Amino acid sequence: CVIPLIFAASPFHQCRGTSHPLPNAVFFGGRQDPCPREPCPVFRSIGTGTTYIDFSVNRQITSLRPELRARVIGLTVTHELPPSMMSNPWSYLIGPNPLQPGNVATFNLTVPVEPDTPLVTSVNIFTLFDQNNQAIFCYEIQSVVTN
Repeated sequence: CVIPLIFAASPFHQCRGTSHPLPNAVFFGGRQDPCPREPCPVFRSIGTGTTYIDFSVNRQITSLRPELRARVIGLTVTHELPPSMMSNPWSYLIGPNPLQPGNVATFNLTVPVEPDTPLVTSVNIFTLFDQNNQAIFCYEIQSVVTN
């Protein structure tokens, strides 16, 4: 008897105060071993954090703009994403370009984690915008920076 390997997604939530669409699934920490419960660990020792976000679209998407924010102790700050992600976000997309209604794709969010990143718990808010500055999806997930 062969039992198929099923990857469980990480927990995630609707972005506070918005009606932005949710992604289909979030794999915080990677597809093979995603974080199973919050707060999800972000390891300074690794140097990067990787999350795969599966989503579907209901309209044509010709432009992508990722935005990552963190809410810490009541303050929300924008996290600087890699310049390559900002200049060519399509290179982080697993799926067609442009996206058409009904397409399913995956965004590979890869974020640098500096060795001096404070050891804090935060809520990460990730939004992917389209060419009209409309959210394709938005989700929140709680994380904790650790060594």
